[in-house]
Amino acid sequence: VENIVIRGPEDGLPRYPKEHRDVIIAHPEDGHSVHDAATAIARRLLQRAYRRIPDDQMIAPMVQTIEAAVSEGKSFESAVIQGIEVALIAPEFFFRLEENSGLPT
Repeated sequence: VENIVIRGPEDGLPRYPKEHRDVIIAHPEDGHSVHDAATAIARRLLQRAYRRIPDDQMIAPMVQTIEAAVSEGKSFESAVIQGIEVALIAPEFFFRLEENSGLPT
């Protein structure tokens, strides 16, 4: 071999597509705990999916799914995919449940 040319990001870090960066806004490799990264991702995604600010009870299933998948040895990104699947089958995603307004039904 006389010559090898390697091209890539100058800082050596992979450049992910915008769609990936829009979802994975925190990562354990960036110094966050799995729980904190999963919570940040869940809050942002679920706010968009449910069209309202999610409370801790709403994000808990997604965060728990991500943590469980990571503890089983899956990559963080694969775990986030599993968490998104859980969010997409939640009743809050399909139905906008509203508090009783006091109006007769």
